[in-house]
Amino acid sequence: MKSLINPTPAILFLTILFTSSLIAQTIPIPAPYLWKPQQDEVYWQEVEKKISTDKPVQSVAVFEGQCFAVIDGVICRLVNDLFDGEQSAPADVKRLIPINGNLWATAGDGIYRLTNNKWKKIDNQQYVDLCLHHGVLHGATKDEIFRLENDRFISVKPKGGYYSSDVTMLMEDGSQLHDTPVELGPITRIASYSGTLYVLRPGKLILFDGLVVNEDFIDWGRLPSKITRDLLSQGSRLFISTDKGLGV
Repeated sequence: MKSLINPTPAILFLTILFTSSLIAQTIPIPAPYLWKPQQDEVYWQEVEKKISTDKPVQSVAVFEGQCFAVIDGVICRLVNDLFDGEQSAPADVKRLIPINGNLWATAGDGIYRLTNNKWKKIDNQQYVDLCLHHGVLHGATKDEIFRLENDRFISVKPKGGYYSSDVTMLMEDGSQLHDTPVELGPITRIASYSGTLYVLRPGKLILFDGLVVNEDFIDWGRLPSKITRDLLSQGSRLFISTDKGLGV
């Protein structure tokens, strides 16, 4: 009679022998390494903090590491989690605009700039917005655009008035005749984008090259709403906020 041999011990022995030989081997790591070990730094997580005000905040800006806000037309500075009114600040302030290393305040009686912790009046007109265009600060009232020269805002309006983008208005010599003057406003915001000044009217965007008020440039589509609020030039994009979403 033939006897049966159990193969399990032999298979187990060979498995242990083969595994031990693999463990004894070191896996080579190519050098130089294509990675560098990074130190595990402590991650400071943001902590929310709410600051209550008796009245709505109309505008807010951060300048030289300090937070400023407009509350009921008064400029306030955030100190120890409380908004404290600025002593030398103008009244009836509409907006705070930090730009080109300065903090500006548009008010009912003009425009002011914070200089050496004191507010200085620069112009008596009511400005709605500021922007940098070709490295020069430009400001806009409801009807005109000005550039800042030696602490004075100079109008950029051409002596002969604005031109229209309507080609039917062109004369043989390149001039234009209009039965009614071409208007730049009503202006709500301005921005410098792709080397051109963009002007936001209520519900409409136009271009201004210093002479022509261009209302007929290529159609980029419709805004989310005719109720427009703000205009921002950021990198390669132009943003327009409305009551029904953001247009880009």
